[in-house]
Amino acid sequence: MLIRDLLNFEHESQARLSWSVLQQLNIPMPDDPLEQFIYDHGTKQEFIDAYGEVDIHRTSWSCELLLTDRILGCTTKDENSANYVADVANDFRNGFSGWLDEGHRQEDANHWVKNRTWRRPPIFFEHPSIDEGHLHLVEGHTRTGALIGLHRFDPALVLDAHLVWVGRPSNDAVEDPSREVLREHHLSFKNWLSQRRDSDPLARRANRRLMSLEDIMRHLPYADTSSCGYEDVVALVELGLGLPPENHFRHTHEGLPELLRILPTLREQWLANIERWLA
Repeated sequence: MLIRDLLNFEHESQARLSWSVLQQLNIPMPDDPLEQFIYDHGTKQEFIDAYGEVDIHRTSWSCELLLTDRILGCTTKDENSANYVADVANDFRNGFSGWLDEGHRQEDANHWVKNRTWRRPPIFFEHPSIDEGHLHLVEGHTRTGALIGLHRFDPALVLDAHLVWVGRPSNDAVEDPSREVLREHHLSFKNWLSQRRDSDPLARRANRRLMSLEDIMRHLPYADTSSCGYEDVVALVELGLGLPPENHFRHTHEGLPELLRILPTLREQWLANIERWLA
């Protein structure tokens, strides 16, 4: 399964898959990098753009001790990430006090002083499809920035080597149950709309109208937004159409006819996508 295929699964929140779903996917990845990378960031668009074509069922992971000098030469996914790492490193010009002034945690500083390394190994790729196989930082930009800054301004606080997680291509056969899991946990209509709001003008308009609809739902004592499905939305739209225009829902009332008109078209697209995902 490619990392970009994670977008097809229902989200626990806007950016996260359910941990139980991740476990069902049989991803050959220890829990620590699975949580740091796939659980925390796997459905964020910037990670999909950078790593979407990586097959996570054909990637092996190991926790390794890498030399500091090698880590210092790692690459990042984009200029913003590189600038962030550089900014964190520069916070150490005034020692840990400068770092803590930028909102970093005291327990991390205490750990560095005592152990001269990070508390949790960051995540790297050595993958031919990413920076031609160079050591590439995936997650742990603050930790890596701290390493660079301490190495530059206070090298006595830095060990010669540090534990990191490294993902590399693997030819080992690992069962990929993603289609079976997808049948039970495919992306809901509501989250599919939200996912498409930046690229699809029709979905963007529907999202805007649905946000207005939440104003109605908040005033209905029996409404449960967490379990609101497509049919519930249509019923609420029709309810909204029947509200007197002079009440405090007037701004919502005026947009509801469009919502009722475009939702069926979008729902057809969503159903077609589910069929394509499962093909």
